This record gives sequence, structure tokens and C-alpha cells, in this order.
Amino acid sequence: MKHTAFLPDSGGRNYGIDILRIISMYMIVTEHVIGQGGLLVRNPNQLSAYYATWAVETACFCAVNCYGLISGYVGVYSRFRPGRILELWLQVFFYTSLIYLAAMLLHPEWLASASAEKADSLVLKCFLPVSWNTYWYFSCYFVLSFFMPFINRMVKALSERECSILFTVSFLLMCGLTLIPRNYDIDVLTLIGGYSFVWLAVLYVCGACLRRMDFRRLKSRWYILIYAVMIFISWIYKILMENYTRKTLGTAKYGRMLTRYTAPTIFLAAVCLLLALEQVKIKSRAAITAIKWIAAGTFSVYIIHAHPIIWNYVLKGAFKRFLKLPGVQIVPAILWTGLWIFVLCSLMDVVRRGFFKALRIRTFTDFIGNRISALSLKEGHSSREE
Repeated sequence: MKHTAFLPDSGGRNYGIDILRIISMYMIVTEHVIGQGGLLVRNPNQLSAYYATWAVETACFCAVNCYGLISGYVGVYSRFRPGRILELWLQVFFYTSLIYLAAMLLHPEWLASASAEKADSLVLKCFLPVSWNTYWYFSCYFVLSFFMPFINRMVKALSERECSILFTVSFLLMCGLTLIPRNYDIDVLTLIGGYSFVWLAVLYVCGACLRRMDFRRLKSRWYILIYAVMIFISWIYKILMENYTRKTLGTAKYGRMLTRYTAPTIFLAAVCLLLALEQVKIKSRAAITAIKWIAAGTFSVYIIHAHPIIWNYVLKGAFKRFLKLPGVQIVPAILWTGLWIFVLCSLMDVVRRGFFKALRIRTFTDFIGNRISALSLKEGHSSREE
């Protein structure tokens, strides 16, 4: 029996999943604020701030996993649009090239300060975003998108029991088998700590399996509670292990075992957020409009604030002043700054959306994608006839 309480809202869209997209991107921005402030470095004089900052970092660490799971959860039953990946590429290229050109005009000293080799690399990163791995997630997603139709067919061909087995095996192998060796710099399955095509593909498959698995869900509050427990375990393990190894070995070791994308607790935290928010029902038209508008801009938030020039010349070291704040103030400062970056990037994307709409970019990309698909099918039929 299907659990109809968890099916998408009318119109075929689950706005709880859109809320998760928004929350996940806010988490990613918050992580970047922490990273650009040097706040993850232990300061013996401000241990409370260090512990508090790592609590926020750990709570946000599952955000990328959420995005990967969402892709599979939504994608397994979505109609494949070949032009979609071209549209995303144009969106990335729009920002990478525009920001580079703006920097040339407004801040040429930024580019002049780079060495010749670094300057060449920057140009390639801005104008060849996929090939030069400008954004690791998009580069992996771009490649994965060509496999998605085949993964979808595979998952939909499996029984619900087989989907459960596939999900469990993926979790045990990718999160369990790699857990301890990674502490000794042994990357068993070349997951690169989760920054890899393989890990994103695993997340996609697991998300698709979750959509297919027919099991009795807990109420959302229980999933939120389990998420909190997973985060607490990851955080307290890091603090206790670092303190123990620092005392016994003279240096902090093994503290990051449960604060990686591939860590079991972080993966399960992402699964719990997905299962909690898929149940959210939105009835207000105004709320639905706002959620759809904000969610549609989350990808651009990532592209804008993580652009190589923005990252290295605008955000780099911009939040080191937070190091002077007491522990009770540092968390609100981080969260507030992350929110402002999210809002500003979302507002900037209004211009891009208007520009793309005026040029009918979606119509163009769908036309190109459909033409390529038609040619591929035609060649396939011709080969079979021969």
C-alpha cells in the first residue's frame, strides 16, 4: 500500500523538497562563511567559540548530501529533458564569464596580482567551468546527468525490496567500508571524501531508492530528532577524540572521521532531513509562490558566491573578525552573515532570470536537446535496421 500522505502536493510538486533545497543551500553558504573566517582552527584562548563553530559546521555538513539525494528522489520519476543540462551550463557560463569580465573592468588589480600560470588557470576556470572543475559539484552533476535516464530505468525496474537492498548495500559499502581507512589517508573507493562523481552517483541512486521504497515513515519530528542525534554524535566525537589524542599523542588526530560527506552519521542526517521535509504540506498560495521563487534561485546562489574571483578576492578572509567575538556571539554572526549572502545572491539572480526569459533560453535549450535526442534515436534505429 502506498503512503499517500507523502506524495507531492497538487500539481505534482512536493514543496517540502523545495524547502529542503533552500535550507541546504543556506547551510552550504554558512559553511563557506565559517571556512573563510578561519573559524575552524582551534584557539586555546577561545575554546567555547571553537566548539560552537564546529557545532554549526557539523550541523550544516549534510547539505551537499541532501542535494544529491534530492536529485535522485525527484529525478527518478521526472521526465528527462535533454536541454536541462545545457540550460544549467549556460547559467553557469553566464555567471563565470560575467563576473570575470566585471573584475577586469572594476578591479583589474585582482587579476594583475595573480601569477601568469594562475591567471591562465583562472581564465580557463571562468570560460570552461565543467572541464576545469570550477565547481566540483556541477562538474560531477554535468557528467551524471547523462547517466540519469539509465539509472532511473534501472531503479524503476527493481522491486521495492530490491531497492531497499540496493540502498542498504550502498550505505554499508560507501559509508562503512571507507570509514576507518580514510583516517589513514587510504581512499578505498576513490570517493575523495565525497568530492567526487562516484559519491554523487551513489547519492542519486540512494535518493531514487528512497522514493521507490514503500515503508512506514515516522512523523517528521522523529526524523528531525534523529538528525539532531546524528549531528551530536559527529560533533561530540570530534571534540572528545581531538582532546584525547592531543593529551595522549601530543597532536589532534582522527577527529574528522564523522565529519565528512561519506561519514555514516552525516549521510543518515541527510536522509532524515529528506524524509522529514518530504512530508511537509504547503496550502498557502503566497507561501507556495515564495518557496518556488527562492528554490529556483538556489543553484545561482552557489554559482555566484563560490565563483573563483568572488571566493579568492571578495570572501577570502572576510570573516576573520569573527574570531574576536565571544562564543555566545559568534554563532548568530555566522548565521546572519550566511543569510545575507544567500539573500543578496538570490536578488542578483533576478536579473539573470529576466535576461534568460527575454532571450527564451529554455525554449532554445529544449529545442537543441530534443534535436540531439531525435538524431540519436534515428541513428539507433538505422543501426538496428542494418
